[in-house]
Amino acid sequence: MRRTRHLYAAARPEEWLGVTVFLLETTVDRVSRRSGEANLRLQGGEYWLATSTGETSALIEVLEGVYEKVPEFHPRHGWNVVDVGANIGAFAVRTAMLGARVYAFEPNPECFRRLKKAATGLNIECFEVAVGAARGRANLASDSARTTKGSLTTDGSGIEVDVERLDQQLPNGIQIDLLKLDVEGSEEAALDGARSVLGAVQRVVLEFHSDDLLQACQDILVTAGLHPMLVDRQPWPNARPGIGNAYFSR
Repeated sequence: MRRTRHLYAAARPEEWLGVTVFLLETTVDRVSRRSGEANLRLQGGEYWLATSTGETSALIEVLEGVYEKVPEFHPRHGWNVVDVGANIGAFAVRTAMLGARVYAFEPNPECFRRLKKAATGLNIECFEVAVGAARGRANLASDSARTTKGSLTTDGSGIEVDVERLDQQLPNGIQIDLLKLDVEGSEEAALDGARSVLGAVQRVVLEFHSDDLLQACQDILVTAGLHPMLVDRQPWPNARPGIGNAYFSR
């Protein structure tokens, strides 16, 4: 019920019919216990979502400003934005529609396929890689029913994906207005692989899963000249203890 209410609240009047069709499709898939894919248009953006995952809830959170609790983090026209952990493109699409240039990184093949479709016609460059401290290969553990929770593992489970350093994937000399990191516990490694571009980053918002992880990320960012602005320990309703979003600015 909460999801239904929030979808209609986020939609423009001309999008309400599409929301209704989307909800019917997801209900049919859930009742028949099958995994499908449905199209949804919200606030002018077009998204493709797996019907049996948490992707819809994640989209709602983005549209309701889960990464924008600090006003100066609201993406603006002309910004360069790096989205690490782009999933199906909720944040990337919203940001590009506000006039930003987006570099979106997502290693999950199914999520990446949906991201690419959502990015069509927008100023978004998509990279099908995980971001880490060193170039190589790693295993990505991702439950097909919870594609928003994929994480890199060392136990050999999941699928093998490419890993790249962020500072080797971005254009030389780029000025980054906003770096968003949501990589399910690998934020420290991602920042470690971005050290040579962190001096060009103006703002960072990242998800953390523990205070130890937050402190490790903060140490890297403060060394690069960024300063903590806000630790949001309730980024969405019923967030579990220890999880949150942290904001840093130059």
